[in-house]
Amino acid sequence: MRRIIFAGFPAQVKESILRFPVALLCCLALCVIDFLFFEDFLTEDSQDNILKFNLLLPLGFVLAVGLRIFAEDRRSRAWRYAEWSVIPLLTLYFFLLPDGVYYSFEHHPTQYVSYAVFCITALLFLCLAPFSGTKQPLLFWRYNLKIWGRALFSFLCADVFWIGLMIAIYSMQTLFDVDVHDAWFGHMCLFCFLMLGPLLFTSGIPRASEINKEPVWNYAVPRIVGQHILLPLLLVYLLILYAYGLKIAITWQLPDGWVSVLILAYSGGGLLVYFLLHFLYLTRKSKIARKFGAGFFYSELPLVALLVAAIFRRTADYGMTENRYYLWLMAGWLLGVSLYMICTRGKSLRAVFISFGALALLSLVGPWNAFNVSDCSQRNRLQTILAQNDLLHDGRYRPNTCRTINDDDAREARKVISYFRNKGNVSCLQPLFTVNVDSLYREHGAALSSHLLDLPAADGNDEKTIQRYFSLDNKERKSVSIAGYDRFTMYEYYSWSTPDCPAPKDSTVAWLICAREGGIIDLYRDDKLYKTVNLTEALQSLTTLDWDDNQSSTSYTQDDFSVVIDRQCKLIFTELSAKLYDGKFILKDAELYILEKD
Repeated sequence: MRRIIFAGFPAQVKESILRFPVALLCCLALCVIDFLFFEDFLTEDSQDNILKFNLLLPLGFVLAVGLRIFAEDRRSRAWRYAEWSVIPLLTLYFFLLPDGVYYSFEHHPTQYVSYAVFCITALLFLCLAPFSGTKQPLLFWRYNLKIWGRALFSFLCADVFWIGLMIAIYSMQTLFDVDVHDAWFGHMCLFCFLMLGPLLFTSGIPRASEINKEPVWNYAVPRIVGQHILLPLLLVYLLILYAYGLKIAITWQLPDGWVSVLILAYSGGGLLVYFLLHFLYLTRKSKIARKFGAGFFYSELPLVALLVAAIFRRTADYGMTENRYYLWLMAGWLLGVSLYMICTRGKSLRAVFISFGALALLSLVGPWNAFNVSDCSQRNRLQTILAQNDLLHDGRYRPNTCRTINDDDAREARKVISYFRNKGNVSCLQPLFTVNVDSLYREHGAALSSHLLDLPAADGNDEKTIQRYFSLDNKERKSVSIAGYDRFTMYEYYSWSTPDCPAPKDSTVAWLICAREGGIIDLYRDDKLYKTVNLTEALQSLTTLDWDDNQSSTSYTQDDFSVVIDRQCKLIFTELSAKLYDGKFILKDAELYILEKD
């Protein structure tokens, strides 16, 4: 109990820092970076890099802890420095991540899925680190119980400490009128969860040689949670799933795809209960644990068959996607684990951890990886749709004036093209078309499928109605050059403030701008139309900076965004927002300088 009540905590902190320097350095770096961002020392232009740090440094923490534990009982001294390899690995990963990750998972699924797999693998490595060669299942179970229990305990302590600090700060504000900046609430959160929590966690990680010396007082907790709380819930899930399976057998219909979520929830909960009660199963100290350990994996076999039927239905109708790929992978893994546990009488938990991590890594490499398989499946799906409508010639799309694609097939074709467009991987469709798909995408963006297949608008829901907003903000520029001009006027345009064109006759404003659809603006001077300017080309050149991201809202920076009207006048935009609708630009708001010559 000494450690739990924080006796000797300073000594534990010192030992933790000396034992896990790289892991705690990752936490410190992340805390400092987020602190600087909250205090506005870092600009919004750094958001993408800040997100990369927030992704990579937690991964580095887990990996560094795992490498340290793995190296502690190694005889070779070289292993003592294994954890320092995390720094160059994270640096390499940082530069491999593409720009624009900050904005959306939808446009970078490969990066986010890969990151999730790396995190899962790092966590599994931490669970297996000190037991790469041992065959002591009870020792392995005790270590993992200690690791996960300590992680939960550290999180709860950090949470309670943070809430206590927040109440104390709020009390000082209320009772003593102390002026405390709101940012301090965020700073306390960073300190508690990025510094205090990791210190508590690492200070309670036992060495492999010390695990057998740990007290067994906390074994009552997994027994109560697993046997008296989770196990009854699992039985309810099992009855629901078996009743649904019976309904499927009677009606002879393929199951709904949503049932896969319930099956995975039951499987995950069952594996958690099996882990919590594993020591009772091995030591045969509980009849309930023995019966559950013997029966759970048998109960999984019919549910895996139901899961396969549900996934098969969705895959047959809509092709393979990354989500369905991982559902197939989970179905195969559950079947393999169930058969393994039945044949070996469930004595090895390590096989569950190792097989899961190995399959996760294999899903990212080779021609069988999730993204390659999904892309090929969706492209073949589009090829089948075009072939059924007699729109393919020598394997490439060719419009057929005698036939038009029916509405159902047109809807499915749009979905396939949207799948590649959202991923920013439209080049995968190039083998099916003679036109340059990338160029067409840069030109039409969200309306790609309508222009690629010459499809008409569909019930007002066609992609042409999708709006893409973008903005330019150069307000931080310290100066604007007016060289070559005699005077300038700063002008602010808001779409809601000048709804009518032409300008009112009694206007007291020397200049007035009125925007029209298609990126065209009418520039009035002294109540008279001075010039009609087409901004389409300028706006197009601006958005091509990262047009492929196809984000619904994007912000740009450009040192000099100006438009020369004629020899006498020039417009310099410091702020601008517009939208792209059906391939046409519409100016929303703008701040600009109007430069004139006499």
